[in-house]
Amino acid sequence: REAKIDEMQTDITDYLVQLTGKQLTVSQAEIIPLLMHCTNDSERIGDHADIMFNLVKRLNSSGKKLSEDAVLELKHVWKLLCFQAQHILLYLENPVEENAKAALKKGKKLVNFSHNFEKNHIKRLNKGKCEVRSGIVYIELLTEFDRISNHLTNIAERMPEIQKHYSNLIVQK
Repeated sequence: REAKIDEMQTDITDYLVQLTGKQLTVSQAEIIPLLMHCTNDSERIGDHADIMFNLVKRLNSSGKKLSEDAVLELKHVWKLLCFQAQHILLYLENPVEENAKAALKKGKKLVNFSHNFEKNHIKRLNKGKCEVRSGIVYIELLTEFDRISNHLTNIAERMPEIQKHYSNLIVQK
């Protein structure tokens, strides 16, 4: 899937670059870089998902396990990430500003929880409730969740501007 995502990014970017060589309205010209950035963010999300897949594979092949607390914390971060992604998709379907705001809010919440969970992990390590090797994977997974959330946040921040240009394009037709 990662190779397919990379291929799609290349195709979309190539198309957008071709458009820049055409005679464009102001809105058309201004929306292209925004779409390129969103395309790049989307591709990076695929990269981070691939890294997470490999981390879980590495954990499973090592025979090590995450503590129950770590699993619950990762599930919590996953729910926040899903909520953030869903609200971005909702915004694409129905560009109500509240959807973009909700996505941004969940992104901030995710980062806060992630930092708190990292502190919890250090406490578990100090108390011997967690194995070092699986703990490293846990921290790396949290980092990847943060990175995905950052890319989703980038997209959510650009969405109102994209919508403004899109609305201008519809009016111009």
